[in-house]
Parts: sequence; structure tokens; C-alpha cells
Amino acid sequence: MAAETASAAPPRPLVEEVSSQAAVEETPEHELRLENDRLVLQVRVPRVYVVDDLDVQIGDRTVGLRAEGLYTLTLELPQPIRSEAARCKFDKKKRVLTVTMLV
Repeated sequence: MAAETASAAPPRPLVEEVSSQAAVEETPEHELRLENDRLVLQVRVPRVYVVDDLDVQIGDRTVGLRAEGLYTLTLELPQPIRSEAARCKFDKKKRVLTVTMLV
């Protein structure tokens, strides 16, 4: 009889929801400094493992960075830059993105 009772129980769902809260994107630790004729932005993103997870937007007066569900950052730059000459480099060992922008 016990076997009949167990088979009558509804099946467990294949996917079970454990939380209904949306992920909160953090502002990553960052540093912006002026070095001669360029601005250098270093952003620490310890939960990002591959550069493809980062979306970087560079304008003449702003820099935006987003890693969906993890980080979001928008900075107003202290002076205009040449956005077309900006360069990004991701150090995957240290998990630091460096953005170099000519002023």
C-alpha cells in the first residue's frame, strides 16, 4: 500500500524557484585619475570572469559600464575626452578593467 500512496503524489517540478527577488547590480569599486594627457579609469569587477560579460559605453563626457545582474557604473568625466581614441584592457587574473582615454 505504501508504494501506491507514493505513486499518487504529484511529481516534483523540474525547475524550482528559490527566490523571486531580482538581482541588484552593485556599483563596482573604481578609480579615475589624470595621467599627463589622458584619463585612466580602473574598475574592479571580481565577479566577472570573461570580458564578453562587460558592456562599456564611452562618450565625450561620460563612461558607462554594465555587467548584467552584477555591476553598473556611470561616470561623468571631469573634462571632455576623444572617445574614438579610448582603449579598454581587461586583466582576467586580477579582474580589473582599465579604460584609457585621451583628453
